[in-house]
Amino acid sequence: MEAALAFDLGTSAVKATLYSEEGVCLGEKTIAYPLYCSTDNVRREQEPDQWWESVCEASRALLSDKDVHVAGIGLSGHSLGIVPVDKRGRLLSQRTPIWSDSRASCQAEDFFEKVGPEEWYGATGCGFVPAQYPLFKLGWYREHEGEIYRRACCFLGTKDYVNLKMTQAACTDRSYASGSGVYDQRRHAYIPRFAEAAGIDGAKLPEIVKSTDIIGELTRDAAAAMGLHAGIPVIAGGVDNACMCLGAGCYAPGRAYASLGTSAWVAMAADDPCLNYEKRVYIFEHCVDGLWVPAAGIFSAGSSLNWVVERMFSGLPADPWMRLNELAAASPVGANGVIFCPALAGGTYVDPSPSLMGAFFNLSLGISSGDLARAAFEGICCELALAYDALGGCVPLDGPLLLAGGGARNDFWCQMYADVFGTEVYRTQVMQNAASLGAAALVWRGLGRWKDFRPLDAAHARKTRFSPDATRAAAYRIIREKFWKACQMQAQLAL
Repeated sequence: MEAALAFDLGTSAVKATLYSEEGVCLGEKTIAYPLYCSTDNVRREQEPDQWWESVCEASRALLSDKDVHVAGIGLSGHSLGIVPVDKRGRLLSQRTPIWSDSRASCQAEDFFEKVGPEEWYGATGCGFVPAQYPLFKLGWYREHEGEIYRRACCFLGTKDYVNLKMTQAACTDRSYASGSGVYDQRRHAYIPRFAEAAGIDGAKLPEIVKSTDIIGELTRDAAAAMGLHAGIPVIAGGVDNACMCLGAGCYAPGRAYASLGTSAWVAMAADDPCLNYEKRVYIFEHCVDGLWVPAAGIFSAGSSLNWVVERMFSGLPADPWMRLNELAAASPVGANGVIFCPALAGGTYVDPSPSLMGAFFNLSLGISSGDLARAAFEGICCELALAYDALGGCVPLDGPLLLAGGGARNDFWCQMYADVFGTEVYRTQVMQNAASLGAAALVWRGLGRWKDFRPLDAAHARKTRFSPDATRAAAYRIIREKFWKACQMQAQLAL
């Protein structure tokens, strides 16, 4: 059987997955790697060679008992990373900043003395905290790691470095370039004036290709490390936001999904960048030609729930998540007045302030552990609903909302999302594999085996639907207003 080998390069692990031409998952293997954080949590780094070693290990383990012919390889990679390499493709820094690294705040401030924030957002669609974008991280390297900056021939994205290791081709794709902070999303090209204003050499930015382009073939050395044969076509791939959007079946305008994982966001496919200057909806170019991926989200969703479990419910029995669900379900809608703000990793532009921090409100001696548990679930739903509303304010969402990610496995939470959002939601068998499926779809399209992306619909054929309950939805409309006011007060304390 022929298969596409897809890699989902995340911030905690890489997942290797095999997909048939019909979009059926034939097996998967996940290998974790560490994240290195400074004590002030500003510097957040990983080691690119650990990505490569994990890719090779996952590939060998996955293929060890599979009788398949790999027709092509595609990658999805976490965004906003920069990896300096020299003209021979050699890594110049053992550790490099990932998307959430915000060390470049001074470089961003200097840039905005020359270019207005609205002009920058209007051209690039960059709605994260500015310091997280590669444009300013490159400026930081120039000022603080001058020798590395000088020797660097190119600064690659995360998945682009893995592509380099596989093929020796140094390039990126449109979707990843659209998160660079120096890319015009309507012209599909870098903006020389922005590079100049940031004080960086535009020649150090990688060549841009399409996500479905074949960038090269697997080299002999790479093939030996991965347990494959040389000569397999490697597709450019895409940034995780775009690949996940594609794998979630959002290849046509108006289709939307919510990702429920460590962080959480709502995203959609659109035929326009859908800029929102107030809420700073962040935009990536889609890996589907002619489309964009507007998205809005929260930094701490599953991680906030993990924090609650570890800090407050560590004494629960062997399966704390099942017990947490039971406790939360026993508490009434609204958790007897308890409100949880889940911004434990800071706020975003959909919040009252990016400086927002997490908190519990309305605690009293009569509050039960079940109320705390339910408030945690409700708080994450309410904050993500802010993102859902911001996105819906840009363009009408077409039909029910697909839930993807690990949180989609939880029936209790899925129903709560339907009630809080006031709309029908559903999940399919894809769930945590949307980014991998999107990368595989790029392989089949890039090889010319798919004429379009409609075969993805078959991968989402099995649906479990959750419709909002009218009574609970009405109650949550009031609770959401209280949640917003509580977050506003908390934002004032954080300033």
